[in-house]
Amino acid sequence: MKIKSRVYRYALRHESLSRLMKFLGEKIFFRDVFNILLYPFFYCNYKCPYCIIRKSNFKFKEHSALEWANAFNKLKRSVISISGGEPFLWKNNGMKVFLENIDKKHAIYLVTNLYWKIEDHLSYLKEANERLSLFIAPSFHPHMTDVNIFLKKMKILRDNGFFISSSLVAYPTFFPKLKYYKKKFNDAGISLGIYSYIHPEFRYSDKQRKLLEQVTKKHVRGSITDFDSNPKKKICRAGKTNFLFVPSGDCYICHSGFYCVNSEIYKKYKAKKSEFFIGNIFDGTFKPKKGMTICDKPCSEICDIVCAKPKVIG
Repeated sequence: MKIKSRVYRYALRHESLSRLMKFLGEKIFFRDVFNILLYPFFYCNYKCPYCIIRKSNFKFKEHSALEWANAFNKLKRSVISISGGEPFLWKNNGMKVFLENIDKKHAIYLVTNLYWKIEDHLSYLKEANERLSLFIAPSFHPHMTDVNIFLKKMKILRDNGFFISSSLVAYPTFFPKLKYYKKKFNDAGISLGIYSYIHPEFRYSDKQRKLLEQVTKKHVRGSITDFDSNPKKKICRAGKTNFLFVPSGDCYICHSGFYCVNSEIYKKYKAKKSEFFIGNIFDGTFKPKKGMTICDKPCSEICDIVCAKPKVIG
């Protein structure tokens, strides 16, 4: 498998990724571990026009970083992706507290806009990198930061021994410079994943789709490219090994389920909470599903597509 072989080659040069390979038994983000996405809060210092979370204005009770670490330490080994919101805005030194208290059986994947000063966080991040399988995945926002400043920060993280990769949402206004950004990252030796903008009211034009295929060097398919306005019945691992935790501790099986229950943007696909909710991690009701999930809602995030692995069955 080409992707896996590239990962293996990269692991030879990066100790942190080598630890993840060992940790997961050579299976990254797949079946043998829980794939958890945590939103400890929803506030962010960036105002992205494509952000469903910002536009939905979710309001939930929040829990402390220590409460989250203690709760996850009771679960089986997991890849815990922390997003938001901007996770480095966590109150009361939340990121530091979480990393210091999470069990080393877990791998931690930090999704950040990298607005912060590296030197303010470097000490405890390096300590966590020694103790944990830690990965930092800054998302590049061209409308909010200069590409050269962003890459300078990425290089500092890389030079300090962190496994890094970056991502960019292919929002229409970014298209004129997609090739330029891709080249800048390639020249810096830093991976840039370009991911589709998925929204119920948006479709790529044929011209945009063709450019995406050229830049990403792969065919852009179906619901990964455009919002699937006529979704077919699918089967996936959401709720069995793939989980989305929101600030209150409530667990939904995937982003789509969370959006269909809570966001007006997905009101056409409105669903009952009971269809996608599997308990709260703080009140003892969280319980993973024993079997696969079958539903006909549109997949809404690339991370769910990668981790839950939906397959059309009808």
